[in-house]
Amino acid sequence: MRITATQLEQWADSRDAQGMLPILIRRLISSTSTITALSMPGGDSVSSPGWDGIVQVEKGNAWVPDGSSFWEMGCSSDIIDKARRDFHKRKHCILPSEAAKSCFIFISPRRWPKKDNWLKEAKAENFWSNVYALDADDLEAWLENTPTVSLWFGELIGHIGAGVESVSHFWERWRNQSRIPLTKEALLAGRENEVKSLDRCLLDEKEHIVIKADSQEEAIAFACARLIEQGYENVSACITSNDGWRFIDRNPSIKFCLAITSRIARENSAHPEQTTITPLSLGDHASAHHKSTDTITLERLTRSNFEERLCTLGEEESDARRLSRTTGRSWSVYRRLRAKNPAISSPSWLTTPLVNALITLTLIGCWNAKKEGDKYCIEMLTQRKYEELERELCDISLLDDSPVLQIGYIWKAKSSIELLYQLAPRFTESNLARFFLVVKTILLKPDPALELKSEERWMAAIHGRVRSESDFILKSITDSLVKLRVYAENSEDINSRYIITAIDELVHDLLIDADGERWLSLADVLCPLAEASPDIFLKSIEISLSSKEANVTRLLTETSESTGFGMRCWHADLLNALEILAWNPRRLLRVATILTTLSALEIKGNWANTPENTLDSLLRPYWPQTIGY
Repeated sequence: MRITATQLEQWADSRDAQGMLPILIRRLISSTSTITALSMPGGDSVSSPGWDGIVQVEKGNAWVPDGSSFWEMGCSSDIIDKARRDFHKRKHCILPSEAAKSCFIFISPRRWPKKDNWLKEAKAENFWSNVYALDADDLEAWLENTPTVSLWFGELIGHIGAGVESVSHFWERWRNQSRIPLTKEALLAGRENEVKSLDRCLLDEKEHIVIKADSQEEAIAFACARLIEQGYENVSACITSNDGWRFIDRNPSIKFCLAITSRIARENSAHPEQTTITPLSLGDHASAHHKSTDTITLERLTRSNFEERLCTLGEEESDARRLSRTTGRSWSVYRRLRAKNPAISSPSWLTTPLVNALITLTLIGCWNAKKEGDKYCIEMLTQRKYEELERELCDISLLDDSPVLQIGYIWKAKSSIELLYQLAPRFTESNLARFFLVVKTILLKPDPALELKSEERWMAAIHGRVRSESDFILKSITDSLVKLRVYAENSEDINSRYIITAIDELVHDLLIDADGERWLSLADVLCPLAEASPDIFLKSIEISLSSKEANVTRLLTETSESTGFGMRCWHADLLNALEILAWNPRRLLRVATILTTLSALEIKGNWANTPENTLDSLLRPYWPQTIGY
């Protein structure tokens, strides 16, 4: 990219030029000299008292002298007046002995026809070791020798090259597309090992580096953040289209080339001594295209680390906890959920013709491809062969920023909440009806482990007394009921009323007048059933307790001794479900009444998790929802 003297003169008339000129000069100095010291305030600090710049250089060039130099600069149209005033004023700011060993440099981004006359005048005073004057023509030549600084400056003045982008511009654009801008510290935190690996590859000047992340953009943003921190931004450039490789080919001084997509990387024409950084999404299992490629995989942060970083960015603590769950701890998903631009909020995979496979994933949530029961459930929902759906999911997993994760034989959504809110408007009533039928069919089945004696149930897998469905699908379909209920109650979707009614009917059919075997079979999913349909859940317990058989109490009476191998507390999820519902003051009295009734039952062993203890933990006078009782 070529920046001309005319463009520099036009820029000198802008409001930002005075603050940005020192930043331009120090980038040029950093890119072309071996610096030992550099002080040159820019931006908001440009009006600070003192020298505009003080530079110590070990090895200079045509524009920067060796040793010490003192710099003044300005955008004034009366260049000679500004130069004379600064030259005479600064003579009183330095000892003559120090000036005799140093150079004075004056810079203007304008053409200066009488520059040589002023230089003769200044040198005649014999105060400095040497005096230099640089104008727009000199800066043009200097920029020609620093392609990455030319690229950065071109973006600053609106002169953008074809197919290339500066590292700093890409980073600022990426981080500022969310309502709360992301920071380098947030993106790099918790990835210390990956940062060290990247630093090592950069130091060793590896020819190829692959970075895998949730999205290709996140991978490049990670690289940009670290390159900026390490001071490599002036020898790096982002390639945004295949045309950008021509820019790289003409400028071998660029050390690090960042292809912003893997497709662009495949057209790589960088020199062997240059390092090419290629991004891949985590679902892309393509092998490295070069035998010497180093691969860095960016794993997601832990929940506590992600929440801490969100709070540091400025999110409220309660929002941070919620976002940690809804984004799946993915910065790519967070950036999309918090996007200022609606186009970013709508991911590219929404337009894929394979979107029906994503609807299935949204509803089912997670499953094990090795379990025949799971595959049969998928076929019931989709009304086609499982292999067809899996092929489509494989294709989707290769998309950039794919919402799909495959871990071994497990298929799951990267962020199930986001997927629901993106795809729920596309649900048809027939989709939902088949899903609720699948859930009902699975949950009505008795647990085969109950056919064994209580002391042998822990060996159910050995005896072949296990469900044909995996625990993954059992937990995920009931979690989907909760998510659907929350979505329906907080949206104006055309299917909202149907969803709420269908969930209530489903829980009613499962629990109202359920026998003891049913309660035991559903022991592990009582919490999501309670959250999906709170009032029906409480009603089913109340009806059961008022009946002669009181079948719900099987959960307590079946609980075995608390000591010994394979012992189980069957009623744990029931008490957890009741405690969750009690946080709503409107339901506290009903829950307290149920817990009081259950407290009369004797439970084997010395389990701490008892109805009495749960009731005691709820009735605290310092908790607002208990004040009325």
